[in-house]
Amino acid sequence: LSRACASPGGEVPRVVVCGRQNSGKSTVLRTLVNSLLNMCPEVVYLDCDPGQSEFTPAAALSLTRVTEPLLGPPFTHVHTPEKMYFLGHVSPASQPDAYSAAVSKLLEHWRQHFPNTPLVVNTMGWVAGIGLSLLVDVIRRTSPTDLIQLRPGSADAEDLPPLDPHGVERACGWLTARGDGTGPRVFSCHQLPGGTWRARSQAKLKRDAMMLAYLGRNILNNDTVTPFWLWSTVPYRVPWCSLAIHDCDGVVRKQDLLHVVAGSVVALCVVPREVLLETNKSDYPKFVEGTGPYECLGYGLVRAVDPAEKVFYIFSPEPRERLSQVNALVTGDIHLPDAVLFSQAQMFRQKMLPYVEKNLVSSGEEQQEDVLKARVGDESDCE
Repeated sequence: LSRACASPGGEVPRVVVCGRQNSGKSTVLRTLVNSLLNMCPEVVYLDCDPGQSEFTPAAALSLTRVTEPLLGPPFTHVHTPEKMYFLGHVSPASQPDAYSAAVSKLLEHWRQHFPNTPLVVNTMGWVAGIGLSLLVDVIRRTSPTDLIQLRPGSADAEDLPPLDPHGVERACGWLTARGDGTGPRVFSCHQLPGGTWRARSQAKLKRDAMMLAYLGRNILNNDTVTPFWLWSTVPYRVPWCSLAIHDCDGVVRKQDLLHVVAGSVVALCVVPREVLLETNKSDYPKFVEGTGPYECLGYGLVRAVDPAEKVFYIFSPEPRERLSQVNALVTGDIHLPDAVLFSQAQMFRQKMLPYVEKNLVSSGEEQQEDVLKARVGDESDCE
């Protein structure tokens, strides 16, 4: 890699890092990016892991230009990506075609805009069944110069098979077939010892930390920061008719979508006009036909839905000029951290909160925990 970066006529490095969950991929990738930045001014990072994203909140795939060293966990270096596609879930199990399409679009964007910039690729820790097939597709479409495979010291049925050029050629991809000539014919395969820690995953806590870091990324520049920053920041007031609303799975009835977006974190997307569905009321939101992936410009919190004025109140850290391109709010598997919702009672000294209740559940012994009320079908004027 050092020689490739130093040689003007050398092949641009394209490095794929793969391994199962908790094998150490993120640490290896940060070290690799920091090393490359010592030899070149920037590195492009293709994040193909919607469950543990490096620079953005979860449930999306992104392409990010990195110009400074990565010196901490993901929530310490939130970046605005060059391109991002919203998948809607932390796993592509329910939408493998959308996942593959997003990877292809991001790679094409890199080839068009950053062909001379080193590329590093983060992959999922899901390496069995469909997950392995999707990984094979990522490798073939990236056509890497180098592949780093993290493997445990002992044999493990859940581990990846060897992913050398011969193994990738013979593997069965999700949308690519073995021996069809779409994959790389030659690349350097580096098998390194990976982590073997199999304790309870902290994935959800990491996703919560990233969401808070993203939503609060601008508050350090605000002289009026308070503990209530998420509620006291003035939101954008957006007419219903200027946006479409959509559930990424298409399982929520259209008449219930206004209930669903109220109080939710949504992806702020750019959807092609040809897939927008008009309603018979000109002042109502549009709907979206089909499934993703959808180009995503960021995330927002729908603080309120006003059925009288027919407007959304949306908080987002994205700048106004970026938000002006958004034409759709898409819901998915992204949420405010539970603690943020449950702490409102103490902050505002209220006993009752919307969408929150106390229930008793049992898992061996009864314990009291906070749960969210189902919003679909809730009685309100949002119809």
